[in-house]
Formats: sequence, structure tokens, C-alpha cells
Amino acid sequence: MDMLCDSTLKPESAGLAPWRTRWETAHGDKSTPLLKPYPCPRAKDDNCPRMFRKRGGAKDHAISQHGKFEPNETYIAAWPRISPDIPLKDVDGNSIPGWGELPKLSILDDKWICPEPGCSKKYMNLLPMKNHYLATHLRARWPCEYATSFHCNRTFSSVYDAKKHADEHIPKPKWMCQYDRCLAQMQGRKLLKFVALSHYNVHIQQGDFREGECQPLKVSNSPPGHNIEVQSQPLAANEEDGDEGDWVIESEDEEVDKSDDEVETFEDDKLPTESAAAWPGVLPKKQDILKGAALPDGLYRHLGLKCPGPDKVDDIIVLGTQVCPNSTVISFETGVFYRSGQHVGIKTRCAPCNGRFNFNEFLRRNFLEADANQTTCRRKSCFSAVWEGSKFCQKHFMVWTPTLHSEDAMGELRDLFAKATSVQWQPETKVMAEVIRRIESNSKAKIPASELVNIDLEANLSSGEVFQIGLADLRGEKVLDCLTQYSEGIITSSSSSRSALQTWQQVTNETKVRGYYTQDKTLDAKGVVTKLQEAGISNKTMFLSWASWCFDLSHLRDWLGKEGFDDVLPGNANLCLLYHEFRINIKRVLGTSCYRGRAFPLSLPALFPLLFGVNDPLAGQNHHALVDAQQLSQMARVFIDLCKPPKERVHYQGSGIIKLGSGKRQRQMDEFFPFMKSKENKKVRL
Repeated sequence: MDMLCDSTLKPESAGLAPWRTRWETAHGDKSTPLLKPYPCPRAKDDNCPRMFRKRGGAKDHAISQHGKFEPNETYIAAWPRISPDIPLKDVDGNSIPGWGELPKLSILDDKWICPEPGCSKKYMNLLPMKNHYLATHLRARWPCEYATSFHCNRTFSSVYDAKKHADEHIPKPKWMCQYDRCLAQMQGRKLLKFVALSHYNVHIQQGDFREGECQPLKVSNSPPGHNIEVQSQPLAANEEDGDEGDWVIESEDEEVDKSDDEVETFEDDKLPTESAAAWPGVLPKKQDILKGAALPDGLYRHLGLKCPGPDKVDDIIVLGTQVCPNSTVISFETGVFYRSGQHVGIKTRCAPCNGRFNFNEFLRRNFLEADANQTTCRRKSCFSAVWEGSKFCQKHFMVWTPTLHSEDAMGELRDLFAKATSVQWQPETKVMAEVIRRIESNSKAKIPASELVNIDLEANLSSGEVFQIGLADLRGEKVLDCLTQYSEGIITSSSSSRSALQTWQQVTNETKVRGYYTQDKTLDAKGVVTKLQEAGISNKTMFLSWASWCFDLSHLRDWLGKEGFDDVLPGNANLCLLYHEFRINIKRVLGTSCYRGRAFPLSLPALFPLLFGVNDPLAGQNHHALVDAQQLSQMARVFIDLCKPPKERVHYQGSGIIKLGSGKRQRQMDEFFPFMKSKENKKVRL
């Protein structure tokens, strides 16, 4: 069947499947494709010639006759269900090896995390995470989905563009969600049938409506910029559509707006959205230059969609009732750009709504939101109207200064925490269970740092450069407290490529950290390794960290490895993310909207004074690596105590923390004002 890339589809009727339609070639000849377009999935590996009309039949045949459905994974197939014999290649034309030869994929806190060291991307579903890893880190190039049928040799840097291009050959029908507070509906996203069905089921599982209500509407493949509703037709899960094929990504794939309990992440509110197949227009030529720097799942995903307004997004639901006042369509002129490493992305909201969203989040994080029926300023003797949703008038809002949580907020949070701890907690991960086992099996009053140590770094999360290292044992005693000194060749090669990309905030943070007083002063890699060996820390030591991903141990291990000290530290399998353990156990009891419609705040600067009091010597001294590690040691002992039945607990009885009796020391004045140190003071320890 000789077909050209510019062949046009002429369906005999709108309801026919792709293989029952007719195409007209450039010569005007009409040709009907095979009625059985799906080969056996094991065709290449087992030399099976069988063809099938439906994918389901091909899969059933492979399982029954060949014993397995998947082909052998010596490479990653570009389109595994349509063309399993076409390998996915990188920008240099080399085939990308199978997933068995690539870094192991893992899930954390119900989200898939990118296996690339230093990348903090997290996704709700596996396929979007794979697409991100292949496109961003392996520089994959997807061929045309119908390369064989239409002899099309075009390749694309993202699966988004490849899917969009496929519609030029065989336009597929799209569906739109009809739930009024759904992000997809508010953005005007058009979903493929299989994705729309999955999306619909998510709403039902969340209890947004009952099955049969708010059924998606089918929309035509209209000219750019138009969404024409053509019919209301229920989706059938058993229909053979062909849209549930390879690399489907137009689902609720990525982490939504972050709350203040998301720790150590450096990207803003990247929301789930439709793929480039729903992009209604074409970029103006003058804007094409941004494509080279664009993240395939960052820049393209919001262009051409409607702004959902300034309200927060939770999973796939837009909370609140505010809408974009101008019904803005996201474009390069109306959107807000963000940078991730050396790539550019665009946010889901227009510039005014994004500003309002950030302001609302500032009010929420600092407990400055007005109460439900509040109309006047909270200050005594002030009767001015509240300003911009805050609890103060404009005058008093402008003179507000950050402090720890108000007593009312602290009392509310303590009550919630008491409720969350009214049941026995459980370790969520195997590594946490191993930590508890080691502590319980150790009859000594003090478990050595060689077995278990708390770690915190001050680092540039985008580049991975480590500025300060803080290690403390389980009692909070200092193991290592130093600034870092990279070897000349390593620091030059890593910093020169990013010097122009550093933001003002990154430069300011590095300057601040470099000015800290540390007990072990400044150490190079050899000095750090010596300190680790003196403490007995090896590749069998268990580490505890308060973060949402494994950057603390990863960045330190990567630096030492570049300096020639391999096998000094363990892999991430020996790292326990205590933040994750707290989050899961609190979520199990309180849910995700327990505190004023938000999740319970779990950032260490907020949680530590809540449990140990604002008068604790360590409270309010965060973002110094050793202090954070010492706070972590106390949080670890509290967690271990909470894993006991409530009546058997030692440190927490529901009303507060009983003094732990270790590790809490008043920090010396010269630590904060190093210029005041004398030679005698330099010898003072915490």
C-alpha cells in the first residue's frame, strides 16, 4: 500500500474505526487498509505472522500461544502497541536501551519520581514520568506514529508533538469533561476517549458526582481556537477505540499546586493539563525561538488553554469559586514563564491570576487570611475594612512582620496533631521499619552514628552544589558541621555553565550560607571523608532526612564521587525520608484538607516549634544544616515513640512532648556573628 505523508483522511462515516476508513493518495487512487492492522506483540521475537483486527485479540493470542504479551526489552519501542519493532532513538540516532538497563523507577508519597539525580520532578502516573525522563534526560526523538503506513520520516522531541502530528494523518475525536469545577473543563482541554474515560472515573472515585452524571461531551476536530460541541455521548469502557495506545499522557499526571508542607522543591505550581494535541493554534513565527529551550512537558502543555483562575488546584479540582476575570487564553503574551535548570516552561494561569494565586498562598502560609465573616481589621481599636482578603487593613498589613504562628493557629494545629496521633502510627517504608528495628535491637542508651545518622545539607538544588553539611546522631550530638570546598577543576566545570543562570535568590542564599560559623570550619572532600570515617559512617549506615526526595544523600554522594571518593556513602536505599513518614500517617487520619481546607503544614520550621515549643533553643534557627539535623534527631525519636500504642508512649501523651533530654543546646552568639569571635571563642562548641 503506497501512501504518502500528505494523504488526507476521508471517512465514509463518522463512526467507523480507523482501519475501516478510506484514504486518497496524492495520485487520486483510493485504497483500503488491511482489516487486521495489529500484529502479534511477539511477532519479531517468535516469528509469529498472525494479524488481528483489535489490540485485545492480539494480546490474548500472545498470552495464550507465546506465554507473554510484552516483547523482549533490548530497546524501548517508540510506539509499543502500534509499531513494537521501531526503537526509540535519541537525538544522535542511537537506540535507547530497555528499561531494564536504565535507572530503576520508584514511587514516593503516591507519586512517581524521576530517576535522574538532582531532578525533583514528580508525577501521579508512570507514563508521564517515563516521557519526561526520556525527553529531558535521554533526549529521545519520537518518530511519526504512522511512519510505516504513510512513509513519514519526521521525528519529534516530545511525545506531545508526535501525538499532535499524528492527528494530521488520522484525526481522532476528542471529549471534554463537563464537571464545572474540573481543571480540564475550565481550561477547555480536549481528551482522547480512553483518557476521558479514565478522567471521568477519577471524578466518580473522588465522589464529585455519581456514575452517569456529568458525562463527557464529544467535540469535533474544529479549526484552531474553536471548541464545537457536537454531541453528548456516554463513553463505553469496552469500546475498541485505538486511543488507549502508546505513551498516552493527557491525564492528571503531575504534582499540582504546592502547599507549604512540600519540602525542598524548587519548581512552582506545575499543574496537570492536556497534551499538545489540544493546542488549538500554531506559534507565531517570532516565538518559535523559545521551542529550543522549552520543556516538552512544561512550555507546550498550557499554551492555547484557558486560564482556570486564581484559586488553588487539588488533584483535578479547582477549589473555590473564582474564575479568570478576562477568560484569558494562555499564550506567550499572557502567561508566566518559569525556569527549570536550562529549560523554560509556562505556568497554567495568566499573569494577573498567577499573581493573585501567589498572594493568596502568601496569606495562607503566614496565617494572614481573613476569617469567614470578618469585615474589619484584626488590630485593636482599628475599624478599617480588611484589605485584599487579609485579616488586616492596608495600613496594618504593610507594617506586618513575619513571626511564628499565632497562638490561635498553634492551638488549632496542636489539636489536629493530637487527633492524628490518637492512633498507633506505622512505618510506611521498609527503610523506616529497618531504622526502628535497629534502634529497638540496640540495648545501648546511645545508638552510634555509624549505624544511624541524621543528615541535612544547604545546597543549590538546581546544580547540586553542596554549601554546608550537617550531621547529628540520634541524640542530637554533632557528628559533622562544615562548609565545603570543591576542588578547582570540579567547581569550575560545574559553576561556569550555570553562572549566568543563577537567580538573585540563589546567589543571596549561597552568600548567606557561606557566612555561617561551623564547628568544623571549611573542609574539602578529603576532609569530609576523614570526618565520616572517624565517626564510623560507611556505605552500610542508615541516614534520616527531612525532605520530599533524596537530594541530601544524593548530592553529597555525587560530590564525593566526583572528587574520587566512591563507595564512601550508601545508596538511596539506606535513606529514610522522615517527612514522608509523618505525612502519610497524618494524612491517614486527617486527610488532605484538615487545616482550613489545606493539608497539615509539615515544613520543619513550622512543625518543630509546634511540638517542642517556641522557647526550645533550636526553634526558629532553621536553614543552618547542623541545626536542621539536630531538630531532625528529635523528630525521629518522636516518630518512633508514635509507632507505639498510645498508652505505651514515653515522649508524647497527646498534649505535648515530654522533654527528651538530649541534643538541645543554646547556640553560641559567635555562631550568628562570626566577626565577634575571638581565638578563645573559636574553640567553643554547641
